[in-house]
Amino acid sequence: MITIKINGKEVKTEKGIKILDVAKENGIEIPTLCHDQELSPYGSCWVCAVKVKDRKGFVTACGTEAIEGMEIETDSEEVHKA
Repeated sequence: MITIKINGKEVKTEKGIKILDVAKENGIEIPTLCHDQELSPYGSCWVCAVKVKDRKGFVTACGTEAIEGMEIETDSEEVHKA
């Protein structure tokens, strides 16, 4: 198990899970467009873009693995502008 924060909420999840799936498991909605559970994550539309603390730019929630200690913002002015 690993511990991350999404919008300030501390959550625990299994190692190797994508940010989008961790958010869904915890009732945190991240919008998507091209995400389909029947397909491998592609991240081409960037609708699920999120901000990760101490990383430059944005990452796609559908294609980025959650790692121990990660702090993610899905609902900030910066993310909405992106």
